[in-house]
Amino acid sequence: MAQYSLNQCLEVKITENYMKLFRTKYLLFTQFASKKDVCNLYNKQVILFLLLIVIFNPILLGQTNDDCLSCHNDPELSKMRGGKKISLYVRPDALNKSVHSTLECTFCHSEAAVTDFPHPENMTPVNCGDCHDGAMTDFMEGIHGAALKRNDHNAPTCKECHGSHQIITPKDPKSRTYKMNIPVLCGQCHREGAPVSRGYNVSQHNILENYSQGTHGIGLYEKGLTVTATCNDCHGNHGAAPPGIQSLSAVCGSCHGLPPTGHIAATLTGCGICHGSVVDTEGNIIDKTKHINGQVNVFED
Repeated sequence: MAQYSLNQCLEVKITENYMKLFRTKYLLFTQFASKKDVCNLYNKQVILFLLLIVIFNPILLGQTNDDCLSCHNDPELSKMRGGKKISLYVRPDALNKSVHSTLECTFCHSEAAVTDFPHPENMTPVNCGDCHDGAMTDFMEGIHGAALKRNDHNAPTCKECHGSHQIITPKDPKSRTYKMNIPVLCGQCHREGAPVSRGYNVSQHNILENYSQGTHGIGLYEKGLTVTATCNDCHGNHGAAPPGIQSLSAVCGSCHGLPPTGHIAATLTGCGICHGSVVDTEGNIIDKTKHINGQVNVFED
């Protein structure tokens, strides 16, 4: 019977002492077992051992979404937080059309990847910045991030704009961030009478109404021009901020050209320099009939 070197046993070193023990415990022909016999049996034992680890070790196997839904598909599942009843129900089809449909729950909720159920009752909120670090950096540097840093209860987080489990591509008309839905999305906080408009010194009023009646709003809602400007085109996406006088020319120029067609080839530091009757030095609209309502196009004489 041919003899095999130890390094042929799945590259696992088996000492002579181990081989003697192996012969004694597992081979019927202990007196005559060759190294090949030992290697073959050892290899089978290793494979079986690895399979058992994968099958029975929940850390390696990982929890599936079905495991999570075994509890969270209950509409009555809830908890108390700050004296309020918070629903913990998750629709079974919530992730089906989501941009995160290929991910397991524990990818975002890592603290839920436990070996014994249930997971901790109070877990750290999901940090979208773990994957979307650029967007998170912009957000924290914007006015919304600044409000969040000072624990402002009106400060939005990712889920206020994008949703939680049911986040879908902005190209889908059902998405919160679909082009035609953005004014309504931002208007939830910034419309007249909303908490933000009532509790903060916002220079502009009737923002949603003025937008919908202006050149851009008419283009969007009456003409269906999804290339028209919405809130985020002027104020930014995640790094939302009101454009100051020094940036107005760049903001308007991003769509209308720098400088806009027909303008003198001068270096403009703000639209208000030439359109002083429309925009003041603080970047506020003075006469909305000349811009917001679209009765006068500020880029035409």
